[in-house]
Amino acid sequence: MTIVDFYRVIKETAKTLLLKKIKQEKKANGFLTGTTTPVNEFADGNEAEQVRLYKKTAFADIGKNKPYFTSKTRGYTKSFHFWDNKPVAYNHCD
Repeated sequence: MTIVDFYRVIKETAKTLLLKKIKQEKKANGFLTGTTTPVNEFADGNEAEQVRLYKKTAFADIGKNKPYFTSKTRGYTKSFHFWDNKPVAYNHCD
């Protein structure tokens, strides 16, 4: 299962980012699968979320030596990647 959310950085400190979720446009290409891209406006009823990020180097399938960040929030880990202006694949069935 691959769930995709897009965020905009609101504020940055040495160890944390204040993020706010932005809307996205999904295009289905199968049963619970497709691609999504961000829409340049904030999602409705969304509060800013402060996260502490840990810088990592990406896995081979994401892109060699491409930086990404992780954050442990509410008992699970999220990965944050810089968007490369290309549609991102999602999959909601597992």
